[in-house]
Amino acid sequence: NYYNIDGGDTVITECTFSNPFSYGVGVKQKHSGGLRLTNNKILGGSIGYLLAYEAVAGDAGPASTGILLICNNSIENQSSTGISFTRVSGSNPWYYTLVGYNELAGMPSGIVSDSSAFLQQINVSDNTIQLAGSGTPLGIALVGANQVLVDNNSLKANGGTTPIGVYLASCIDAKVGKNLYNGFAVGDAVKLITPGANNSVDYDEQAGTAVSSTSSWAAYGSCFRSP
Repeated sequence: NYYNIDGGDTVITECTFSNPFSYGVGVKQKHSGGLRLTNNKILGGSIGYLLAYEAVAGDAGPASTGILLICNNSIENQSSTGISFTRVSGSNPWYYTLVGYNELAGMPSGIVSDSSAFLQQINVSDNTIQLAGSGTPLGIALVGANQVLVDNNSLKANGGTTPIGVYLASCIDAKVGKNLYNGFAVGDAVKLITPGANNSVDYDEQAGTAVSSTSSWAAYGSCFRSP
């Protein structure tokens, strides 16, 4: 919606997007806030869902938008990423994102953002993610996001080069809750890089059968808030 990037309030539901090739995107969004992407099957291609945010004001409307619900979808066999958040132009934020109760499988990266630090208030919870064993697999990776909750996800690695379960870099007000990890080394289940204010990791972190606290709380750095 180039005329008003905050206009939209769209629903995409009960659709099947099937791509036999390793390129292409199942659903691509540039703006138009208020999208609900629910109960869909997205197969193949390079990326399942892509937010390629153009944060520039149109003729009638603001220069930012938001409200995105990605819930109850099955997203499988992408060559790159299941769900990707990027900002391609402008400098304004995207507000209010919920990614929950999705099944993702067969891609090197599950749910990731770029480094443009534009996501405000994002909740990634109750997803099941099984990564492909190629490249450097990333389960959930967010950079520069503000008000982040990553909780109650089940993440499984199947090889690759140093797979990482949850990767948060330069995030503010970020909470990593009680996720389940399988196939990740203890130090690679959760990585917080240059954390901003109010970052915390819940006590109940696990990597396979090993409680991650065995590597000491100091392994999480000064951002860790112990129980």
